[in-house]
Amino acid sequence: MKGKNNNSNNPVSGSESANTPPKEGSASRPLVEPGENADANLNSDNVKSLSGHKQDTRDKDEISGTLSRMMNLLDETSNSLQEREQMFRYLAETVPSPICVLHDEKILFANSAFADHMGIPQKHLVQRALTDFIHQEDHSTLEKAFADTNGSSVPRRYQARLINRNGRFIPHSALARVVSYRGLRTVISSFSDLSIRDSLKHQIDREKINAVNVLNSLKVGIIVTDQDGVITEFNNQAEEILGRRKEEALGSHSSLVMHLVNADDHRPVSDPVSQILQTKEALIHSDQVLIQRGDLNSFLPVRVTASALFDARRNLLGTSVLLQDAAGNNEISEKLTYEATHDPLTGLINRREFEQRLGQAMREAVAGEKSHVLCYLDLNNFKPINDSAGHRAGDDVLRQVSEKLADVVRDTDSVGRLGGDEFGVLLYGCPLTKAREIAQEICETISHQVFRWNDERFSLGVACGMVQVSQDALSISEVLNSADTACYIAKELGGSRYHVFTEEDARVARDQGSVVWQHRVQEAMTHNRFELHVQKIASLRSLSDTAMMHTRTSVMQTTSQRPVAEVTVRLLDEQGTRYRPELFMPAARRFGLLSAIDRLVVKNTFYAIARGLIVLKENESCSINLSAETFSDSEFLNTVVEAFDEYGINPQNICFEVPEPDVIAHLDEAKRFIRVLNDLGCQFALDDFGRELQSFTYLKQLNIHFLKLDGFYVRTIVEDEVNRAMVAAMIKLAHSLGMKVIAEQVESQAVLDILGELGADYAQGFAIENTHSLPI
Repeated sequence: MKGKNNNSNNPVSGSESANTPPKEGSASRPLVEPGENADANLNSDNVKSLSGHKQDTRDKDEISGTLSRMMNLLDETSNSLQEREQMFRYLAETVPSPICVLHDEKILFANSAFADHMGIPQKHLVQRALTDFIHQEDHSTLEKAFADTNGSSVPRRYQARLINRNGRFIPHSALARVVSYRGLRTVISSFSDLSIRDSLKHQIDREKINAVNVLNSLKVGIIVTDQDGVITEFNNQAEEILGRRKEEALGSHSSLVMHLVNADDHRPVSDPVSQILQTKEALIHSDQVLIQRGDLNSFLPVRVTASALFDARRNLLGTSVLLQDAAGNNEISEKLTYEATHDPLTGLINRREFEQRLGQAMREAVAGEKSHVLCYLDLNNFKPINDSAGHRAGDDVLRQVSEKLADVVRDTDSVGRLGGDEFGVLLYGCPLTKAREIAQEICETISHQVFRWNDERFSLGVACGMVQVSQDALSISEVLNSADTACYIAKELGGSRYHVFTEEDARVARDQGSVVWQHRVQEAMTHNRFELHVQKIASLRSLSDTAMMHTRTSVMQTTSQRPVAEVTVRLLDEQGTRYRPELFMPAARRFGLLSAIDRLVVKNTFYAIARGLIVLKENESCSINLSAETFSDSEFLNTVVEAFDEYGINPQNICFEVPEPDVIAHLDEAKRFIRVLNDLGCQFALDDFGRELQSFTYLKQLNIHFLKLDGFYVRTIVEDEVNRAMVAAMIKLAHSLGMKVIAEQVESQAVLDILGELGADYAQGFAIENTHSLPI
């Protein structure tokens, strides 16, 4: 992977020029610190660690101290003044801060950063007095700082206004320290531009004000405390909920401001802030909690969410408490109920509500009151619509199908969307004979209808599985599974048709499914009939990228790699029929073959990169999808390491995508797996982000470089303000953690424009490029 370097005790020879970098040494060790033996070797890794500070903006003054120690070290290790001066000049030129060396207050040496700041060639600065470039009012400060350095090895800090090439005096923070240079006792001084810091502080303050204004516009009370439980932030809504003025709350302990009681018996509830500071775990109270208002005579039902606040090093900073008024009004309550029970795309009831109604129907059937029929519908030829015209077309067709289903069934029946292109119909108090007639009408209506989207036309079919909901029904899952099995058989029979479930069906479908899919997957692995498909990932260069670059903080080092493509896989059977992952992956998971497929996809992808079928520049990466089963597969890790060597692939050119639900379900294994491949240099993206809200809690624990927003949110951000707000929040969250955002399933220019406005970093989808297969 990485070659080993030979030892070298003399990194710079006397004949090399001042700008020639030292030759590489071997093992890396830290620079000599105060009190450490100075007879250690100075090698190129020391130089690399110093030049690496060019990207470290946390405290540029450290550079001057490091240079001072380097000069002291050079005094003891180099063989000549020429060597020491050459090394010093090389090191000084790697530093982005202005640096000069002074003797008797005259400049002996100034680095290029100093010369660039002044707009004067380096050679013309020699023997000039530093005071020529310092504001006259700061001369006494400069003289005092330099006087304090006499007889002391401790660096002295001072502030002075330094003139720039435009004749303006710019405030700088400076550090002065005595060093030996050319055999003389000199002072090295480095400068850091305070105007940049002040500008950044102003920008942060401005964004903080904007953030506070946004928080105040929300119908949520927000309270922030320090690590002692003392309130430091208290927004307008918190004032309304608690009946207290902000001025009264700030500086008070949370337990003196928030008084929570149980809604049933008014018994006191423990102070959430105190609990969080002890446990450091999130705390949620339901809307059965009451909060006592400022007048002490009234209570308000609230939902309380409290969590700990940490810095990048997981040091406890304090807590945040969110208070949501749970009283509400009838309109809001009805809206929330509707949203909780209905599918946002089609307006039909969602799976949860459908199962609730099915459960009620089963209880009626067990009681002998009524007999019902459940129909499980799966559309035929729907996926090609998504593949050819995009998900917006598919979504519109699903809405049209929903309307047709509602037209066919009776007013007393229930129609629900169970997921994807699957629907459920619950025929209440319906004899099986009548249910057959309705099912036949559904099949004919769907198959005879031409579905339109823009100028395109599509034809669909439907497979309908039916099962009687009678006294013999045992559970909701069993009834649904039986209907699903009948639907599977109807689909296997072909065309638009219905099939009524029998006990024999369960055994036949189970055996057929196992044999058919196990055979297909294993045959594909044996004969390498997995086809790679590639889709482009495009960079969104918006103004928000530049602004965010200066303000985001990170729990890890932000990567410079840019994702440019995602690789997915298709299975080909013996007849050349192509299957998408959602069709064969469940069977592969059931038979324990997912990890083997992942290994095969990785090797084929590396082969494609090596052959030039996927072209990557040094700073670009290609994404490969992995499954949860791979997290605990040590053979996979060995395969990856061997493949890197075999195909000569740079690990930094590879980004592995892991699904958010899989990561949450296998968190500890995922963390270890990600850490191992991170150490090799690989990147990671969290795929389908937003499906699992609890994943927000775990983000800081994962060394993830990219978040891929779930297409469900992305596709609808033009017309759905709620989803747009969700996408904006997820982008801000990702950026605050030092991660970049990839939006998937982008299918229109309008969506691209909004993503750019919201600050997304990358996008992929039909609006950019269709997927295409690789000729492997």
